[in-house]
Amino acid sequence: TTLTDIASAIQALGSVVTAVSDGTDTITITNAEAGNIISVTAIVTAGASQATALYTATTPAVGDVTSSDLDAIAANDNAWFGHSMVYEDDSSQLAAIAWCAANKKSGFYLRTEIRDLGAASNLSSLWITDSTYTGTAKHLEVAVASRILSLTPGSYTAAYKSLELASTTQWTTTEETLLRDYNLNQYSVTAGVNITFNGVGTNGGYIDLYIGAVYLEARMQEDVFALMTSQNKIPINNNGINQVANTINARLQQSIIDEYLLNDPQPVVNVPLASALSAIDKSNRLLTGISFVAYASNAIQTIQINGTVVA
Repeated sequence: TTLTDIASAIQALGSVVTAVSDGTDTITITNAEAGNIISVTAIVTAGASQATALYTATTPAVGDVTSSDLDAIAANDNAWFGHSMVYEDDSSQLAAIAWCAANKKSGFYLRTEIRDLGAASNLSSLWITDSTYTGTAKHLEVAVASRILSLTPGSYTAAYKSLELASTTQWTTTEETLLRDYNLNQYSVTAGVNITFNGVGTNGGYIDLYIGAVYLEARMQEDVFALMTSQNKIPINNNGINQVANTINARLQQSIIDEYLLNDPQPVVNVPLASALSAIDKSNRLLTGISFVAYASNAIQTIQINGTVVA
């Protein structure tokens, strides 16, 4: 009865669910919001009642985010590209960055203190905010992802963007140097305008170029698959090989229109002659030896001007 009364009192004070089993000396308290289980155990050593009971309170440790956690998310629903999370510890962020790299996703992660995560990959970006941020204003990385992932790759950079529901942070000159050294991105005020800068991944590569490459690969796979499903047969001869080459080139030309690729120099698609294919590949109906070279259309994010005024 005493344990039940205690459980009821605890439940009345917060977003928790309590449970007491008859004949036991354990109260189980579950945080209804976070799902963290706390077990409070009263140890009765003698008699039907005791003035002072001994007890222990235990909270199961929440481990770092691992690749298995992200595998489980993808197994449940993989129709997404951008990933973010509330965990800021190095282990979780490194695991998430590596997972994004292996699964061709893009991570957007938050740091509330300036420290080096290391050159893990260029597939995920780290956004730094003041450690005093609270509430929705804290989630700068989500605001950035929302701002750019709806745009066609090639049509934007992640720098010089104003964001909704995000607050800026001003850094000292020394801190600015560390931001560059550690490949951390910021949202601050320049000339009275709130802007992001400079939109890099964890090893310094620009995040928009990576997203564009993943986008190009996905669309090219779709185009080639559509070609194969629209034909009764694509012969393994020069004519069939050229059909594949034309499909690849059409996607590269669309990427030029999207401004992800340069038109000068033009992309070059290399394909083999049917006579150069091995007998084994032909027997396996496998077309190999196709490649292309294309140049990304970079962006201007810093301008240096030198001038001389002569009186």
